Amino acid sequence: MANNFLTPDVIARQALATLYESLVMVPLVHTDHSREFTAQKVGNTVNVRKPAVFEAKDFNRATGIEIQSATEGQIPVVLDR
Repeated sequence: MANNFLTPDVIARQALATLYESLVMVPLVHTDHSREFTAQKVGNTVNVRKPAVFEAKDFNRATGIEIQSATEGQIPVVLDR
């Protein structure tokens, strides 16, 4: 039977798979817009969406629910690094 030596590539591939399975935060991060920023260069300005903020209020049976307006904003960010 021949010896089966592990190369650094095999070890790294298995370690990366194990690391990815044990991470908690990665599935929770929203990355749909990441393609918009990969084509940008240093010195460009990108607009980052700012989500709407809502206020938690107590429910009153007499008045019902109070509708809040959803206003999203944006913040310009200069890519300097």
